[in-house]
Amino acid sequence: MRGDGRIFKVKGSPYFHLAVCVDGVEKRWSSGTDDQDKADKLLQKACAQIEAGVFTDPSERRLKFKDMAADLGNYYKVNGKNASLESLPYFLKPLRAVFGTDRARRITDARVRAYTADRLSDGAKPATVNKELGVLKRMFKLSKASMPDIKLLKENNTRTGFVEPADFTSLCDALPDYLRDPTSFLYASSWRVGEMRTLEWRDVEHDLSAIRLRAEVSKNGHSRTLALDGDLLDIMQRASDARRLDCPFVFHHDGNPIGSFRKAWISACKAAGLAGILIHDLRR
Repeated sequence: MRGDGRIFKVKGSPYFHLAVCVDGVEKRWSSGTDDQDKADKLLQKACAQIEAGVFTDPSERRLKFKDMAADLGNYYKVNGKNASLESLPYFLKPLRAVFGTDRARRITDARVRAYTADRLSDGAKPATVNKELGVLKRMFKLSKASMPDIKLLKENNTRTGFVEPADFTSLCDALPDYLRDPTSFLYASSWRVGEMRTLEWRDVEHDLSAIRLRAEVSKNGHSRTLALDGDLLDIMQRASDARRLDCPFVFHHDGNPIGSFRKAWISACKAAGLAGILIHDLRR
C-alpha cells in the first residue's frame, strides 16, 4: 500500500535503514541513526510525505547538477557517442551558468521555463535551446531523478545557408593550414564532419579511385562509396603525400586525429565576412 514502510538492519552498518514504496517502487536509504525510535519517527515522516505527495528520495536530495553532467559525459564515452561528447560542453555552458551550483531537486518546472524564456531573449534560436533542454532531459533520465517538466520549443528556424565557391576560397584561406584540405574535402564531398575525422586509409582504394565508408562510422549506419576525381582526387593525393605510417587517419594534425575546430572555424568565417555560417552549411 502507498505510504507503507519498514525499518531494517544492513550487515556491516550500525544504523537502521528505511524502506518505503513510492508509486510501486521501493526506495531505501540509511536513517543515519542506531536509535530505533528515531528511525521509526523518520519512517513515519517519510510515509506522511508520500501521502501528501511531497516525498523526495533522499538520494535525490544530494544529487547535484554537476554530478548529472559528469555522468552524461561518461555515458557518451562508454557508449562511443563521440559526436555527442564533443558537442556536450557547448550545450552545457549556458545550462551550467544557470543551474551549475544547484541540486537536482531545485531545478523546477518554473526555473526551466524561465531558462527557456531567457535564452530566447538572449537571441538563441529555438533549435539551439531545444538541444540544451534535450541535454538537461538526458541528464535527469540517466540519474533516474524526478524530472521537471521540460517542454521543447517549436522549431521554425530551418537554415538555408550555403557557401558559394568564391566565398569558400576566402574562408579556406583564413583557416590554419592543417584544416584547409579536411574542410575542402567536406565541401567537395558533402560528408559530415565526424565521417571526415574518422576516415582511415583502410577505407581508401590503393589507387585513390574511391573511398568506401564503413557502416560503423556512417551516421545513418549504411556503408557507401565515394568516387574520387577532380578536386576530391587532388585533396586525397595531397593527403597521401602527407601520410604518416604511425597514423591511420587520412586527415590529421601532426599525426594526431583532428579534434574540434569550432573556434578556428568561427575566426575564419569572421575573417572571410561569413559570420554565422555553420560547418554543416558546406553540405548544401
